[in-house]
Amino acid sequence: MRHPTTQLQRRIVLGCAAALWFAATPTGLAAETPTPSGEAVASQQLDSLAAQREAEEARAADLAVQLEELMSALPATGSTSGPISLAEFERLEGEIESTRNEVAQAEAGLVLAREALAAAAGTKAGTTQAGDLRHRIIEERVALRRAALESARGLKLLAEQRSRNAELAFAAGGARLEITASDFDRATHDFDAREAGLKRSIERAELALREAEARWNAVRGQSGDVAAREALAGARADLALRQKTVALQGAELARLEGIRFAVGRRLRALSSPPLERAVATAWLGEVRTTLPELRRELRLDQADSGALEQELAGLKSQADEPSSGKRIRALEARLELLAHNQSDLREAIAAEERLVGTLERMTGSTTLADRIVELLRLSRRVWNYELGVAGDQVVTVGKVLLAILLMIFGLLGARLSARTLERRVLPRFGLDEGASHAFGELAFYALLVVVFLVSLQSVSIPITAFAVVGGALAIGVGFGSQNVVNNFISGIILLAERPIKIGDLVQVDETYGNVERIGLRSTRIRTGENIHVIMPNSTFLETKVINWTHNDANVRVSVSVGVAYESPIHEVQTRIRSAIDAVPGVMQTPEPVVLFTDFGDNALGFEAHFWSRIPTQMDRRKLESAVRFEIHDQFREASITIAFPQRDVHLDTLSPIEVRFMDRPPNGEEAK
Repeated sequence: MRHPTTQLQRRIVLGCAAALWFAATPTGLAAETPTPSGEAVASQQLDSLAAQREAEEARAADLAVQLEELMSALPATGSTSGPISLAEFERLEGEIESTRNEVAQAEAGLVLAREALAAAAGTKAGTTQAGDLRHRIIEERVALRRAALESARGLKLLAEQRSRNAELAFAAGGARLEITASDFDRATHDFDAREAGLKRSIERAELALREAEARWNAVRGQSGDVAAREALAGARADLALRQKTVALQGAELARLEGIRFAVGRRLRALSSPPLERAVATAWLGEVRTTLPELRRELRLDQADSGALEQELAGLKSQADEPSSGKRIRALEARLELLAHNQSDLREAIAAEERLVGTLERMTGSTTLADRIVELLRLSRRVWNYELGVAGDQVVTVGKVLLAILLMIFGLLGARLSARTLERRVLPRFGLDEGASHAFGELAFYALLVVVFLVSLQSVSIPITAFAVVGGALAIGVGFGSQNVVNNFISGIILLAERPIKIGDLVQVDETYGNVERIGLRSTRIRTGENIHVIMPNSTFLETKVINWTHNDANVRVSVSVGVAYESPIHEVQTRIRSAIDAVPGVMQTPEPVVLFTDFGDNALGFEAHFWSRIPTQMDRRKLESAVRFEIHDQFREASITIAFPQRDVHLDTLSPIEVRFMDRPPNGEEAK
């Protein structure tokens, strides 16, 4: 039901417009600063500001008087006796909605007025020369905006009082409302007339559709010259328009039945005897289910109208083309159809909202069960709240939450499946730890991608909804994430090519340890000191890496020892070989080798080379230590001396060296 704009509404609109103007020009005083040649203009500006301030003060005083009149008229609001008609009841109901809009507008104007006053006060605080013309203009502007703030406050108080009066009048009138049989008959007659007219329109639209189909079939098989193509395009556009007309009018007819149903239920709820609470609650639940669908349909229709308007604007900019005139007329006709359909949708939404308001007043939740039902209803509304439209699919809060839950459980399932594959399935096929880990990691990330796609598909969220995010991510990857992508690709190469694997003993520069984990971004190495080193995956592809156990853990170890020159070298060789054989862990195949390597400055050099299985760095050091212990014991038993540094000094002189013994100088004096 439409209501004319009241005088207070006009005042609120004017007040909001003035506040917007004040807020839009809070710092424009620098341009208004008078110059010696413009003092006359500045004086006129000062007089204008003073006149505006006086008008605002007068308006505030007038609003205060109106507020007193409303408050004094409050006791007589519901004094009228006797029943009221449905039209009067709907007028009172519309007055409530109108006054609520007035309150909202007044609150917005009050906020703008406060912001404008704060900006003007800040400008005044920045001036230093009091008494000059510029300072007087600033002070007058601050006073004007203070008066505007008082007017905005008066408007808000007046709107709130009018809203309270309207609610009291509605409450009093609602208690005296009588729904008669004529109200039902009038509503039925109106809907019957509309339905008959709409059916006649549908018949005409179907006849026009058949004619359009005949024209389409007639021109579809013609030759491909320019005239034939234009005729074909015109017939196609006309056929699409007729089909759209029939579809929209059919939907309007079905929607008219819904409006009739909602109006009938509302009349029944307002009539006597009162509607049972359980029935009203059930009706309320049904309406709250259909209302979001109508609103979603309206938003989709408005989106189609926006796209058609953009296309129409583009065609109008190319109006010189021969075929653009027909397309423009076809688009304008489609826009007119959509506008009519949107008007019909708004009428249906308004009817449903009026029914909701009536039922909510009848079913005010007071019991615990009612509160639980209301909570469930609110949860359902939040669950079905629409966040946007992607293509033909509506993205709701429920779909997003369900997708997140599916992704979380899918992530856990993917991790569990990958670990089972890595630790239980693949080892049964003879794969070692490193290969099992590589296949497990690749399987995990593949399952993660599948879970992401399935989660979106299961809740009908199209992948195109992430097109903008994907484009921005691609730009970010291209410009700011080169290292991350480099390490990611390197991780895939490491897992696929396997130059290193879990458990390998590797050496990278000064880092020496065992590989514990190979991820898609980094690799974790544990050194012999139990220090974990996290290395980017690209390091293993860009630098030299020593893998001591790439194919297997068998490593050749060498131990060096030096003996004195007078030692029996064959006995030394035998004793070193015996020491090697006595140490557990030394492999006999390949056979250990003892080499006489050097005649050194201080010793005869020997090296023992042997093979052993070395899984970690500490195992190698333990083995070398055990061999040295055994060599030491063998040499001590055979009285072989391990060489130490020595120096022999040879003096070549022509005569014997004179040796003279000197007495000690007395009293610490130096000998001369």
